[in-house]
Amino acid sequence: MTTPQPESPLLGQGAGVYREEPVLRTLRPHFLSAWFHQVPSGPARQTAVIPDACADLIWFGGKLLVAGPDRQVSFESVPPGSTVVGLRLQPGSVAPWFRVPANEMVGERVPLDFLWNGQTQRLLDSIGDAHEPAVVSLRLQTALDRMARRPNRFSTLCARTVIRIEMSPIF
Repeated sequence: MTTPQPESPLLGQGAGVYREEPVLRTLRPHFLSAWFHQVPSGPARQTAVIPDACADLIWFGGKLLVAGPDRQVSFESVPPGSTVVGLRLQPGSVAPWFRVPANEMVGERVPLDFLWNGQTQRLLDSIGDAHEPAVVSLRLQTALDRMARRPNRFSTLCARTVIRIEMSPIF
């Protein structure tokens, strides 16, 4: 009698529906693309995620997490019939958005709330009860766009410092 062999992992983009789209024009300095993966129904299988040197903000199962850049293939457990929505970050965008250097995020999957100290709920509220990938993506992008337009304390302090330097007499 032969023992059944475990199923091989699925290639992340190779099963179900995978699609990438441009992000809102105003977010393009921060994000490369929006993507979603609808995992097919059927038996549970791991998904192989191939390294692309990018970090992603991911909505999955009603939660938000940050996937750091990978150096090697990672294997993710995504239940059959699930939908995963992500925004792929531009190089150099991890630290400004998540207040942690990208090299500290390599190979990590971190709940966004851990990085944003309770501010994640605003994004989740903006997504609301949406489940269609295009709707989730648009609502997430719209909320992030509003955040990107708000000056933060650091950028305001930098701008004031530059103005003071420019206005000071040169000796």
